Amino acid sequence: MSINLKELLTMPRSVQQSYISYTLGQKNSCIIVNAVIPYQHACANDIPVLLQLRHLVEVETAVDYHNRSETVTQRIMSRSDSATVWSEIYNQYIPGITALATAGDASGAWSAIMIMLAKVESQY
Repeated sequence: MSINLKELLTMPRSVQQSYISYTLGQKNSCIIVNAVIPYQHACANDIPVLLQLRHLVEVETAVDYHNRSETVTQRIMSRSDSATVWSEIYNQYIPGITALATAGDASGAWSAIMIMLAKVESQY
């Protein structure tokens, strides 16, 4: 479900952050979650770093990511080859995003996330 940015911005910052944390962790609306799930065992140490990124972004960027990611996630999930697509996305984008996040470059990680999103949107 699309997030209404104007409505969210009227809420206290703590509510905004809680809502963003919750929505960006949903399988049905997050490219990263879907791409990482099959590799949880292999990237278990990286998952906390990726989760932390939800708290290190402006609300506007998080809402933009969520709304756009939800649409493309649904398109991918409806494909018969969705497992292959998620694997390709993981291999192509997640290690780089994780490396930036691990290095403490949240801004760079979010730039990489938004670039990934744009490429995935245009591809699927």
